[in-house]
Amino acid sequence: MARRQRASWGCVQRMAQGKYRLRWMEDGKRRTETLYGTRREADDRMAEIRTRVGSGPSKRQVTVAEVYEGYYWPEVLETTVGGTQDSVASLWRAHVSKRWGGMPLAEVRPLDVQEWLLTLTKSQAEKSLRILRAVFRKAAVYGLVDTTPMEIRYRLPHRVDARRSTDVIRGCDVETYYRAAESAGLGAMFVLAACCGLRVGESLGPKVGEVERDYADGVAVAAVPVLRQVDDKGHVLFKSVGGEQVERLKTRKSERWAAVGGEWAERLLALQDEAAARGDVWLTDDGTGAPVSQWVAREAWGRALEAAGLPHILLKNLRASFATQMEARDVPVEQVARLMGHTKPTITFDTYQRPDKSRSVQIAAHAVRTN
Repeated sequence: MARRQRASWGCVQRMAQGKYRLRWMEDGKRRTETLYGTRREADDRMAEIRTRVGSGPSKRQVTVAEVYEGYYWPEVLETTVGGTQDSVASLWRAHVSKRWGGMPLAEVRPLDVQEWLLTLTKSQAEKSLRILRAVFRKAAVYGLVDTTPMEIRYRLPHRVDARRSTDVIRGCDVETYYRAAESAGLGAMFVLAACCGLRVGESLGPKVGEVERDYADGVAVAAVPVLRQVDDKGHVLFKSVGGEQVERLKTRKSERWAAVGGEWAERLLALQDEAAARGDVWLTDDGTGAPVSQWVAREAWGRALEAAGLPHILLKNLRASFATQMEARDVPVEQVARLMGHTKPTITFDTYQRPDKSRSVQIAAHAVRTN
């Protein structure tokens, strides 16, 4: 893969032997130029551009929104899909752009950033700060700022949005919640999300016949390939590759095998047999040969929990429930990350694993015993 290397100003990217792409900001717009020659000639050309444009005024005039739209957002479109893109765009419009979009990079002050963060909920602050930091990293790569106020450690708010509950299902309650899910026709989706760690859209994606029986160390295991995801409208998401439409997941790292052993393996395989007997196409079929949508699944899940008198757990938190249960069984976080399709174990640890009081006490006691 071609590597981008920052020159004395702007960015010089080696595309191939003797071919370089020059990128810089001018009049608030992203500019590019292709040069055929040596690396030194590319650097010299970039120096000429710097002299012509003038680094000082250009830097002061470039706004946060210009870097977001010209550099960061194109990268989001290139490296992520559906839900992630929607989340970034929504956070940008609702929080980041309103406060910082029209402001020149050089005028963004740490004190102002800190005050802004404290007006948000904890979740909003974490995600919005992540976007603002990414924008400034892009600005640094392209020589638009000499220093960035984003690398310091900010204090985040404690306020939690009531609609963003972080409650998860503990191991002793999985059976009870499964029965509620099964009553709503969501049994297979529940097992795939709560016992295999799939995202909601991924757990609605497997087709009948894709779950396979396997064995490891004498234990029966149900394994299913994670190949596609279903959106809020019940559509399978696609992307264009070489002019051909292929099914897509959240990220390039999301394609994987999910597996569950023991009793839950038998249940998942039995649910597949029942779906096949009905002539269903999908493990979680809407009865017409189409997958159940995320929106319908959330509504059915909420009604099922209310009917069963169970505390409401967000459907998306089934994935966090899986991570928490794996942590309680002392499964290494690196292995859990692979099962969940994460690129880094820190994502699993920071976002999904939520040990309760009893688990924290066990960890503390174990630390004393082994000291």
